[in-house]
Amino acid sequence: HQTLEDFQVLRFQEDVTCSICLDVLKDPVSIECGHNFCQDCLSTHWKKVSAQGYQCPECRAPCSKERMIPDTRLRSLVKKITDHEST
Repeated sequence: HQTLEDFQVLRFQEDVTCSICLDVLKDPVSIECGHNFCQDCLSTHWKKVSAQGYQCPECRAPCSKERMIPDTRLRSLVKKITDHEST
């Protein structure tokens, strides 16, 4: 029997999933286009830089590696969701 709260958590889980590793975000970072990734996933992805320079893995917008910003609010949300799942 799923509660409304469980349903909401499932919906939020989609928003806290890294599109590179397809797992819950670990140390989430935001980039210029507004997309979020695990810091390690994005760093690894960007090690294979194309001729166009750094791009968002999701929308291909040009990005600056120096503007990869830790997303503390998203990290907090991920923690709340994972804590709820473990109860």
